[in-house]
Amino acid sequence: MPNSRRIVLPLPGKWLKPNTTIGSISGRMARASATKKYREAACKAALKCDPKFGPLKAATVQCFFYHRDSRSRDKDNLLASMKAAFDGLADAGWVTDDRDFTHLPVRDNKDKDRPRVEIVVTDAVNAAVRRECADTNFDKAHKELDEQFGGAMRRLAEGDND
Repeated sequence: MPNSRRIVLPLPGKWLKPNTTIGSISGRMARASATKKYREAACKAALKCDPKFGPLKAATVQCFFYHRDSRSRDKDNLLASMKAAFDGLADAGWVTDDRDFTHLPVRDNKDKDRPRVEIVVTDAVNAAVRRECADTNFDKAHKELDEQFGGAMRRLAEGDND
């Protein structure tokens, strides 16, 4: 089982969305305030979930959004709106820097009664070791098949169709 943790946050407000127009000094101040509050909320949620998790050398992160309706949303913008939350996870010590995150595709779902975003952080180093072991087993099985079929697998891989 992968070493992972899940935190739940409210959906990011309009000031955290990348396409929100900021035309005044008060707008910039509102965005800065919203960013700071969301970052602190993510940090507190992470510390409440598991204060001893991390610091990870590398981690995958996936966001599951639950909206009140099933309208289509731009997943790139959903991910960008979570920047303050990723900074908060780094503040909590889950990773040394949020650049150590590999972002998995955003999932957009409907939950009329409880809109939220769930962030799942998984230790990528241990996952990579497991993948390497799986690849080694695959290579061994591929070699056995190649031997069983008289080199046909190798010839196909090399593009030799004779």
